Amino acid sequence: QMGVEPGRIDIINKISGVDFEEASLNRGFVEIVGIAIPVIGKELLIRNKKATDRPKDKSDVEWLENE
Repeated sequence: QMGVEPGRIDIINKISGVDFEEASLNRGFVEIVGIAIPVIGKELLIRNKKATDRPKDKSDVEWLENE
């Protein structure tokens, strides 16, 4: 973790339900202060959140699928 809420950044090197190679091949980018930051794609984010089986992630999946 870097920083404090609400500006904290969590750096994660392994997630449930998705392997690194697949996430890397399907990544997108967001630009923050001129720096391109790789991010997981929506489809794989949904798969990851379903694999965690946490109540907050279930709520996130519902929201993401309706976006």
